[in-house]
Amino acid sequence: MANTDFDTLLTGVAPVNRDGLIQALEKRALYVVIEGEDPQDLTPGYVTHIAFGGLVFWYDSTDATTPHDGLTCLVSADGKRFKADALAGAQRRHWLVQDKDLTTPPGSPTTGHC
Repeated sequence: MANTDFDTLLTGVAPVNRDGLIQALEKRALYVVIEGEDPQDLTPGYVTHIAFGGLVFWYDSTDATTPHDGLTCLVSADGKRFKADALAGAQRRHWLVQDKDLTTPPGSPTTGHC
């Protein structure tokens, strides 16, 4: 979404298009699912990116069948599917660093931890 989209919504004849502005802001936001929150309980509105489990998931409007697994696909309460970033290659974005001072790998790492 370009800045001109915001210009169009905020300038011109009053009243300001509040619904359009909310939609534009939600599309630019990254929704972060906090620890203990279930992404399947989420009704994301216009959000197009979700951070969960150390990965960034993007909304795939063309998919209506991939099941929720919490690693490659999140399915929200309203049935929207969000795909993990970089599914075709190595996962690039890891945000759950558990310990930066380890000199050897842990004996039993948990999926998604770094």
